[in-house]
Amino acid sequence: MIQPSGDGDLLQSVAGIALSPGKVFLAKRRSGGNVGGKWEFPGGKVESGETPQEALAREFMEELGVVIRVGELIGTNTFRSGERQFVVTAYEVVVSGIPHPGPEHESAGWFDLVGISEIDMPDSDRGLIPQLLSFAAR
Repeated sequence: MIQPSGDGDLLQSVAGIALSPGKVFLAKRRSGGNVGGKWEFPGGKVESGETPQEALAREFMEELGVVIRVGELIGTNTFRSGERQFVVTAYEVVVSGIPHPGPEHESAGWFDLVGISEIDMPDSDRGLIPQLLSFAAR
């Protein structure tokens, strides 16, 4: 596990993983920044005073315009972005409605779980793939 440096605690982020038989939902980030143009599990930073589940609900509404129900914990991954250290916690989510990419994403869609390792994803999300595949195989 990465140990925090400097200002203390790891920064908390969350990822929502929507599944349907043999498929997983991903969103493609708009160009720019260190994850621009990559596919990701939607989510983001947990704000002060929020639970991870509240943060996921807020992020899905802001980024994709949909309401979600947060389900089981899928797994966690610790990663570094620049000088900051994060832990991302991934939960299964059920989406109500049709997601529409907002300001953060240029597109979104369903992908085969079998080929997920071949998709261009940030390391933060790529680190969740083994846990996701174990979860989906249950």
